[in-house]
Amino acid sequence: MIIVLLAFIVGFLYLLWIRKKDQFEKEPFGRLLIAFLVGGTLSVVFSLTIYNYIPAEHTFIDSILKIGPIEEISKLLALAACYKFFEKDFNEPADGLVYMSAVALGFSTIENIFYSFSSNYPYTLLALRSVICVLGHMSFSGYMGIAYYIHKKSSSNWRGLLVSFIVASVAHGLYDGFIFETNSNLLIYGFWLISVIFFIAFFNMTLSLSPFKKRFHHDEFKEINKVISFQCINCEADIKSNRLTFQKLEFSICESCDQVLVSRDHVFKLFTYYRPGFRKKKFVNSLPEGGQKALLDDNGNIHYHSQHHLLSARHDHLEIWLNNFGKKGVLERIETKISGKIFKWIGADKLLGLNA
Repeated sequence: MIIVLLAFIVGFLYLLWIRKKDQFEKEPFGRLLIAFLVGGTLSVVFSLTIYNYIPAEHTFIDSILKIGPIEEISKLLALAACYKFFEKDFNEPADGLVYMSAVALGFSTIENIFYSFSSNYPYTLLALRSVICVLGHMSFSGYMGIAYYIHKKSSSNWRGLLVSFIVASVAHGLYDGFIFETNSNLLIYGFWLISVIFFIAFFNMTLSLSPFKKRFHHDEFKEINKVISFQCINCEADIKSNRLTFQKLEFSICESCDQVLVSRDHVFKLFTYYRPGFRKKKFVNSLPEGGQKALLDDNGNIHYHSQHHLLSARHDHLEIWLNNFGKKGVLERIETKISGKIFKWIGADKLLGLNA
């Protein structure tokens, strides 16, 4: 009984983590709980039923051809079976990954209980599986959740669903195969780590495309009781004004030239809000040497002053640029990263208006 309780506590904690990462429009916890409990149970029932007709051995070949495909199609079918429970809340790209992760989490929780009961060291095994296997199941299945969202909310995405199922099945099968037929912990944990990194990258890409991000607009600005004096780096006027906040970051507006001025640390917070997963080291390395001013947009309206570590722009120009910042990051990843290319193959071209 303690094993069951501990396994479900771990599952609930992961569910809270998933919900917290879904930062722009959090899903009702009750809906996630349904996906976790009902979807997880259904996925286990589906997989056990299929195994009755297609038995599998713990071998590398069976992992690729049977275990991976059987367990991944079971999770996808469970997501589809539960869809009516959360259909009204299924309204941004990240939701596909979030609800699919909840189903996979339920599957993994039940699986952890079964394996722990049959082990001589149940608590040790549960602890290990609660980290490795739980994150693995969510990472493998996330592709299908995104493809399913696109299929239900954007346009018919049968090709993307097929590709996502193949990718999930192969990833799952390879991981199990490495466990069954290799003694190389480096290979096993290396593949697991890559899977988790891809999961986080996919989460960030879907969040970057969320329609629920707040616009950088006057209506969203709040004054705080903090008056500062400064010289505007754009018009060189001496200014004294109240600091403003937007999504917990601070900035100032020059009353003389209407330029928004954002300091370095708050620039990174601003960029990360619109493009989750933003890499500040890459941005810093891209800046011109010698403290020269960097132009961040094609029209020359958004400036980053390396010498002063300040971003400056008219708020209306900055609003438009930031609104496209997340999508631009996804497009760059599609052009340069394997995860981005997979994202396109599972149907992201339909979200981004690209040619298939």
